[in-house]
Amino acid sequence: MTVKNIISGNNIEISVRPHATDYEIRQETIRESAKLWQMETSNKKMSYGELLHDIRIFENLAKRFGLQKELRENGII
Repeated sequence: MTVKNIISGNNIEISVRPHATDYEIRQETIRESAKLWQMETSNKKMSYGELLHDIRIFENLAKRFGLQKELRENGII
């Protein structure tokens, strides 16, 4: 399934079970976006403002979709 990356807006491919709920699709979108964001930011310089902006987006979405523990363990938030 193709969805939009929550940070860059580019199309990304996610894999979810057939008949997944919208909630599950959004969770997987956040996970995949976080992985890509982590790889992209490791290779470029970002200002603290840009970094904080992106982290705040992930914090808010993680709280909303129950992914706080997972994103903390992976060093995203």
